[in-house]
Amino acid sequence: MSNTETVLASDGTSLKVSLARSLRRQKIRALLLIAPLLLPLMTAIGVSPIQFAAIMGVNTAMGGVTPPYASILYLGARIGNVKVTKVIKPAMILILTGYVPVVFLTSFWPDLSLYLPRLFGY
Repeated sequence: MSNTETVLASDGTSLKVSLARSLRRQKIRALLLIAPLLLPLMTAIGVSPIQFAAIMGVNTAMGGVTPPYASILYLGARIGNVKVTKVIKPAMILILTGYVPVVFLTSFWPDLSLYLPRLFGY
């Protein structure tokens, strides 16, 4: 598909916009289904609900990039007109150097993930 070609979805929006909306909806569904199940467990072990929201946000974002689900990875490869196999290695480097440290810092250093909420009065 060239840059001048636009594929339209059934409602008239471009395919890229429709895919972005779908990805956003999938993340919202994941949060709405999983958060109510895990919140009582997390509060029972002493995790703040605000910190739990930060943990959920980081993990949901990482889930969109990591295979086998990797919806963001597939969308990026499609928009960039490259094969997914060419994108996986750089994505894994990003995950190991970017996402994994943030997951550990958010999960195991509560003062870091609660700094801004406490600054604003939580």
